[in-house]
Amino acid sequence: MIDEYRTSLINCKTGKENENLYLPDKQSTLRKIHSILTYKMENGRHGCINRDKSAVNSMQYITNYFLKTGGERPEIYKRQKKENKELKETKNAADPKTSTKSTNKNKKIKE
Repeated sequence: MIDEYRTSLINCKTGKENENLYLPDKQSTLRKIHSILTYKMENGRHGCINRDKSAVNSMQYITNYFLKTGGERPEIYKRQKKENKELKETKNAADPKTSTKSTNKNKKIKE
């Protein structure tokens, strides 16, 4: 069995987090499309990927890595210990770049 932790969130080619896709509805309000993720490709362009497809690609990567290393899981897919997680959350709360991530929800688009 494979632990699915972070498999849809992390892009297996770039090793960076995918982000949610936001599209305007009929009233020009941005809505999150949960099943579609966006990422920056290696050539600098933006791409979209289905959340399930991303998870499958990541699980294939984890399995190949596991077989090559004799039982290790890639660091980006490992669960963090509680002390590390609390430290990271404290750093993110102080960082204005990460604390504004959810502010794009339900914003009206200016025309």
